[in-house]
Amino acid sequence: MPHVCHITTVHPVFDTRIFVRECCSLAKAGYRVSLVARHDRNETKNGVEIIQLPQPETKIQRRLLWPWLAAKIAARTGADLFHFHDPELMPAMQALSAAVRKPVIWDAHEYYVDVLGDETLYGRGGRVFSRVFNAVETAACRLQFGGVVTVSDDIAEHYRRRGVKVVVAGNYAERSIVADHIAPGHDALVPIFSNSGWLHEDRGLTPVLRAFAQVRKNHPCRLGMWGKFTIPAQEQAARALVDELNLSGPVEIGGPYPREIYLGEKIPSAFASLALFINATENNQLGAANRIFEAWAKGLPLITSEGTNTAKLVRRFHAGLVCDNSAADIARCMEYLLTHRDEARRMGENGRQAVLKEYNWESAFENILSLYDEVLKKK
Repeated sequence: MPHVCHITTVHPVFDTRIFVRECCSLAKAGYRVSLVARHDRNETKNGVEIIQLPQPETKIQRRLLWPWLAAKIAARTGADLFHFHDPELMPAMQALSAAVRKPVIWDAHEYYVDVLGDETLYGRGGRVFSRVFNAVETAACRLQFGGVVTVSDDIAEHYRRRGVKVVVAGNYAERSIVADHIAPGHDALVPIFSNSGWLHEDRGLTPVLRAFAQVRKNHPCRLGMWGKFTIPAQEQAARALVDELNLSGPVEIGGPYPREIYLGEKIPSAFASLALFINATENNQLGAANRIFEAWAKGLPLITSEGTNTAKLVRRFHAGLVCDNSAADIARCMEYLLTHRDEARRMGENGRQAVLKEYNWESAFENILSLYDEVLKKK
């Protein structure tokens, strides 16, 4: 079987998409798999050979120098195919492709033309940077790379319009984590709403807390904020709001948790999950996050934002409710689920069936295997 080398300078070594889903699935399929990633040692885990990439001292060092170091380490593996995961790796991967004359696959986890144009992340030069990246990416994908893997049909269309070979492998849950039946949290006397993943204002920190405070006046319930704060000031503001609204008891702030605890203990204890995008950028509108399918895998109905790809999926499967992101409308959705327990249960079951039948990793992974087979045969 071919030797495949995955490369990332940004993501953690045991990232859910890269290591758990892609690399481990390839190893199970019989491929020899190497992963070049930031780690403290070389080791082999679950059949994947992890090759240590040292930790950079600064972000500038990581962005400017680490892509070339990662490319050099990857080239030494002698792999038959290279698969990279970060936009900052683009120039180094172009050079790698020219040097080793082996297929290179670009895994676009996000709609980066939108992400890189975000002035809150990249300053006033973000829009210019985004346009330059779009031109470089398009040329590289047409002329040098073997193809693109991305996370949704809507993002894939961006590449199809540019004549680029693309397949979709969404951030779908593995069938192995799908619950045998809907989560026991549905039967709890004090139901828990889960607000997990990245915790910041664009994911609804303030309106969710205010909505929960309003709902709790009439219905016993709890809120699990299980994830990672990305901005310290927002964490301080959220904790202050919890105190102001007298929610320190019913609101649990914790995490991020190891995946086995999050999937084995936290999510199964919940009644419903929130997946909000307050300022829905084009990237958020087109994509779909891990936590959506993981919640459905455990039988939880979703409350999500209007105008997003997630909202389309919720409506298609009748697996949750859609809100306008105001505290009042979030509270309306919460209260509806609490007062319509049978329907909430059916919504959770609809989401679980959607993962079992269509939105599961095993089905998506076949698209990656097909792309690998095509580019390796062509080479």
